[in-house]
Amino acid sequence: MKRPTRRILASLALACAAHPGAGLACAIVAPEDQPRLRLERIERTKAQAAALRDEADLVFIGKMTQLSFQRETVKNEEGREIVLQKHLASFDFVDNIKGSYAKGQTLEYTVNKNRVTISCEAIFRDNLPGENGAGERYLVYARDGQILRTSHIPWHPQVLGAYQEAAHLRGQ
Repeated sequence: MKRPTRRILASLALACAAHPGAGLACAIVAPEDQPRLRLERIERTKAQAAALRDEADLVFIGKMTQLSFQRETVKNEEGREIVLQKHLASFDFVDNIKGSYAKGQTLEYTVNKNRVTISCEAIFRDNLPGENGAGERYLVYARDGQILRTSHIPWHPQVLGAYQEAAHLRGQ
């Protein structure tokens, strides 16, 4: 491992150890504490959704009818090459919640393909459609033509989510 990489990993480990919340983020939780922690996560997510709604100028539910993207390699502040993937999305069958989506309007978002996130809990704003998102329904938050976040809305919601179904099959 190169020295700068070691230094970065050592700094990351030290930062995680020094921050009490980060050290417990992936902790094993006693079964009796799980319902309380789940409710806390739900309340935290509701607060994040309300704050994002206030920040956005457009919030709607719609079917993504078109999604295109192009890759671009650029240099970051340190002079390293990073790969950005710029997506252009259009929606139909829109149910406006805030603002008004104009039929055929193109919204965009950019993903840094070099970015790696290590976390035991999903980062609220990092929820964006993948390359195969066309044809799916989403709750979309946008501002100034830029998608801030999406939340996938399946056509046929399942009684059990995939994780719960897998746990059942494992006998858990």
